[in-house]
Amino acid sequence: MEYLTRDLKRINVDFKFHQGCKELKINNLMFADDLLLFFHGDEKSLNFLIDKLNEFKEISGLQVNALKSQIFFCNVEEIIKSRIIGKLGLKEGELPLRYLGIPLISSKLYKDDCRGIIMKITSRIHAWTSKLLSYAGRIQLIQSVRMSMHVFWASVMILPKQVTKEIQSICSKFLWTSNIEGKNKAFVSWKEMTKLKKEGGLSIKDISCWNRAASASTFGIFSTTKTLYGSSGLEPTR
Repeated sequence: MEYLTRDLKRINVDFKFHQGCKELKINNLMFADDLLLFFHGDEKSLNFLIDKLNEFKEISGLQVNALKSQIFFCNVEEIIKSRIIGKLGLKEGELPLRYLGIPLISSKLYKDDCRGIIMKITSRIHAWTSKLLSYAGRIQLIQSVRMSMHVFWASVMILPKQVTKEIQSICSKFLWTSNIEGKNKAFVSWKEMTKLKKEGGLSIKDISCWNRAASASTFGIFSTTKTLYGSSGLEPTR
């Protein structure tokens, strides 16, 4: 796979980088056994990638698995799109899609895109509401389980404010009422509870602050594209 990456960097004059990848000259990303290819929506750029994949197939015995691969378009003419699909033999995918549990979209992340994580936290808390837990027990569950459930999302992208507020509201209701239904009868504001214990708080991690800090080192790695990108799974030819 390192050989393939190096070979893809040997671009010719016909290849055009995707608009979002031009500055860094990126035309591929790999994770585990997954390969994503990025290029401008034209046939010459496509032919370059096809030639490189065919060369790699002859050398390594690995080829694109069309059944596990998709291609995504945006702002590409229908005629060109049909030609590209015909050459690759891949089905056209639709955004957003989920990869490793994270939504890949070509626009801003919205609340509806994060509905899955809210439902997951809500269902978990529903299982706790039937138990007779003390305040200390509820705080411990909020600290440990809630953080572990959204940490993956929060470490790779900035969550919408509506999402963080809803998660905080759910946890606040559970803490003070042992339930998540009805109005929130909080005796202390969430902002006060996120302060350190020596400052009079409960040391509950603030999701927004933690989100910004955790994503600082990885922000941009999973940024999605706006023109065209394809992903290809590779499998042995024999």
